[in-house]
Formats: sequence, C-alpha cells, structure tokens
Amino acid sequence: GDHLVVPCNAEEIAALIMECTNAIDGCTHIDRFASLEHLFRIITAFSRNTDQPIADEFQTSRYIQKAIAHIELNYANNITINDLAKALAIDRSYLYRVFKSGTGVSPKEYLNDYRLNAARQLLENTDHSISQIALSSGFFSFSAFYRSFVQKYGQSPREYQNAYRSKKSNPEGTDNK
Repeated sequence: GDHLVVPCNAEEIAALIMECTNAIDGCTHIDRFASLEHLFRIITAFSRNTDQPIADEFQTSRYIQKAIAHIELNYANNITINDLAKALAIDRSYLYRVFKSGTGVSPKEYLNDYRLNAARQLLENTDHSISQIALSSGFFSFSAFYRSFVQKYGQSPREYQNAYRSKKSNPEGTDNK
C-alpha cells in the first residue's frame, strides 16, 4: 500500500521540523500550542523509530538559535557566556559543546566576532570616535577591542577606517591620470 517516505537523516528531519516551527511562529497562541503539541508527537514518534536522537538535535538547534538571537540583541551590553547560559537556562559547558558542534566556533568566539563585525560597520558608516565605537560594539576594554580588531582584520581600527574611506572616495579604476 501507500507508505509515507520519511527521511532517516536526523539533520534533514531537524531542518524540516525547524521549518514547521518557523511557520508556527505566525499563528495565534492557541493554534501555536496545538501545532507544537502535534509537532512534539511527530518528533517523539520519529525518535522511537530511529537510532538517531532527532528530538535532541531539534533541541540543540533551538539552543543555538536562541543563543545567537540573545547575542544579536545584547552584544553591545557587557554580557558574558555565563549570562548567555543563564538566559537559556542551560549549563555553561553544555552551551559550549552544543554551540561549538553546531556552528564550528565557541559562543565566546561568536560573540567576539559579532562585536567586531558591528564595530567594522560603525567604522565604515559613522564618524564616531574609535573608543565610542568600541563601547557601542560591546567592548568595555579598549585594549581588548584593539587587539581583537588587529587580529581579525590585520590593521588597527583607525587604519581600517582610513583605508575604507580612501577606497570609497577613490574606487579602483577612477584614478585621474
């Protein structure tokens, strides 16, 4: 007879479940609750019928999503990885393992990289002082900001800003010869 063909790859199933949960986010509160209940039943059924821990993968990807959202909302504040773990109500070392396995970088590396990218954008698009940009990007130590920026971009924040502005005001191929 007709059988439902179900992917047995846990990552593929987790991705499909994430699509469902994203669609559910637009529902009313009651619809969302009912849909999530059905979704959880599906996850549980799949978990029983496979040797791969689908529910764990789903929960893991939710932790990563929530961690990234928390970082994006709070990077400019003086947040720590302990704060992040508390916000997610999980152990700091568990957060580290889950985040590192899912993204390839530690939560601290991700936070630092996110802050550096924010600083780079401010350097490109504002006339704020370097120290103001460091603070606005969540660096409360100028020396830590400076060291991290040089390590990532190969030049100081001021050098980067000057190079960006000179390239912007004189794009390649427009030299007046």
